[in-house]
Amino acid sequence: MESGTRFAVHVDQFKEIVLQMETIGEPLDETRQLVLLLGSLADEYRMISTVLENTPNMTLAYAIQALSGVDASDESSSAQQKAFVAKKSYDKRRFNGKCFYCKKTGHKETECHKKKADEERGQVARETSDYAFTATTRT
Repeated sequence: MESGTRFAVHVDQFKEIVLQMETIGEPLDETRQLVLLLGSLADEYRMISTVLENTPNMTLAYAIQALSGVDASDESSSAQQKAFVAKKSYDKRRFNGKCFYCKKTGHKETECHKKKADEERGQVARETSDYAFTATTRT
């Protein structure tokens, strides 16, 4: 079984091979099928496979049912993890400091709505200086 393959697809392929073996006159008993199925699983199933191998009186049907449950729970936990990741991007903590532009708390100068509005209206002096210029004319 390749990593990332759904278990249901793998079981269908496995059952097809078992039927082909019976067709050519080499039937596999249930114990042999169980050993082959557990041995053919991807690394994601290694832990549950070990548990099933060490369970007394294990049947092929029970193993397939248990492994199908693991596959379904992996899919739901994967979807849940994606939801948490999406939620984190929107979970932005409020800034507790003071804006250097409008002197209000709760946002930074780069996020200041007043500054952005003033810049759009052209009311923000780009540079300030202490120099005054005068112009005179000679006649």
